[in-house]
Amino acid sequence: MTLYGGGTSDYAVTPSGRILPGQGYTVWTSEVAGTQVTGVMNWAGAAYPSNVVVADAQGRVKFQTPGSDIVPVWLQAVGDPSGVRVYMDPSNLAQAIGDAVTLADTVEDSLTEHETRLDGHDVSISNLDGAITTLGPRNASNGYAGLDMSGKIPNSLLYGSTAPPSCRMYRSAVYNAATSMTIIGWDAEEWEDNVTANALHSTSTNSSRITASATGKWRLTASIEFDSLTTVQQCRANVRKNAAGVNSGGTSLLWASARTHTTDTNTWNIALPLEGVFKLVAGDYVEVFLTSTIASHTVNPGIDVTWAVWIYEGA
Repeated sequence: MTLYGGGTSDYAVTPSGRILPGQGYTVWTSEVAGTQVTGVMNWAGAAYPSNVVVADAQGRVKFQTPGSDIVPVWLQAVGDPSGVRVYMDPSNLAQAIGDAVTLADTVEDSLTEHETRLDGHDVSISNLDGAITTLGPRNASNGYAGLDMSGKIPNSLLYGSTAPPSCRMYRSAVYNAATSMTIIGWDAEEWEDNVTANALHSTSTNSSRITASATGKWRLTASIEFDSLTTVQQCRANVRKNAAGVNSGGTSLLWASARTHTTDTNTWNIALPLEGVFKLVAGDYVEVFLTSTIASHTVNPGIDVTWAVWIYEGA
């Protein structure tokens, strides 16, 4: 509750100074317009009928409002045709200010004590390391990040300071797409960085699979180039998750297609672009399936022709 009035100047009086016992007042949130305050009570907690505060037998005005907001209010005398409102501060404003100052001092003392400790929780770095060794080897793959002497993870262990895991694959040999969906393998790599060997891709085992080495968002960007033909042709690609080499297996993540528009002799190849970001868990993999309206349609090889880039974008 917030108390108002009860002071030496809080009396109901006429402009000439005559005291007005029994004078009624409505309580408002602002000097003009605003909202009438409801639920007003006397200091003993009894509600005022119709939310009209009444001066006592000595003309004193004292009341309280519900809630804990210590804010000023405006009083408007009932029956006063001018509608003028009088400003009134809470009686317990000084106490509230004092409580706030005390609380601020307490918080400041607590922060000062917190900052003087090694890690702010009265736990030594060596004890902290010992408590989490069950999480795995320190500063190693699948382990936990060790702390430096200031209790922080070194920048060298953060993805923000080193490149994220990534891999660039391509076709070094011709691949022939069929009129049904078949899987394309990536038989060569330009790089596989910031992971253990073959963590993202292998050119010898399941070369079609591009693997997520960590849980989070992974971006696939690729370009598949189909050889030019003299007939109208349409080519399609489907990226699937955990399909095990089956064109209807796992989960479909992305479709893309391209086609020619004329039947005349065409010396331009069809480049089919692919790009998507996928939310995966560690161990998930994606595969690319291709089809063409032309049987045994040649997919041209080359590091700059038919390729794919796989990169970790974070949790």
